[in-house]
Amino acid sequence: MLNFLMGVMRVLIGFFLACLTAGAVSIFLSITLEDLDKLSVLSFENTSFWVLYNAYVIAVFSSPLAILTLIFCEWRGVNNILYYITIGIAISIFGLLVIMWNEISAELSLSNIYGFFSFFVTGFISGAAYWLFSGQFAHRSRKAMNTDSDALDIPKLRKLLRPASTAHAQLPLKKND
Repeated sequence: MLNFLMGVMRVLIGFFLACLTAGAVSIFLSITLEDLDKLSVLSFENTSFWVLYNAYVIAVFSSPLAILTLIFCEWRGVNNILYYITIGIAISIFGLLVIMWNEISAELSLSNIYGFFSFFVTGFISGAAYWLFSGQFAHRSRKAMNTDSDALDIPKLRKLLRPASTAHAQLPLKKND
């Protein structure tokens, strides 16, 4: 039970840190050259507020998709970084498609290309951040569940399940060769 709770905490902390990373990357990619001239825009309080706000929005949007994929990863013991990067990219591109759903123009423009690039990079880096903080340990929780390798040893199960109160329970079991 303790392994399960530790695994859940590891997944939640990893998801939180991946959302913070995605928020920081999205803020970094939204800074223009004009903003670099104004030092007041890049103040710590202002930037940290927007990183936390973006992380909150990203967490709210991506949590249903991320929960499904992270349950699968923990269940199957997936610890490959490419899987987490692919899932991060897929979730962020899905977010971009939801944002672009109500756009009037469907033509390819420079802002659409930059939007795709920024969402792609954000998904890539946040997927790698989740793997770094939590995903690489998924195989350890899978191994912890399978520590008893002889769980299906039939003679051992028979010996454990026979009633101790009967007289014949004290007799040794016959081996079937």
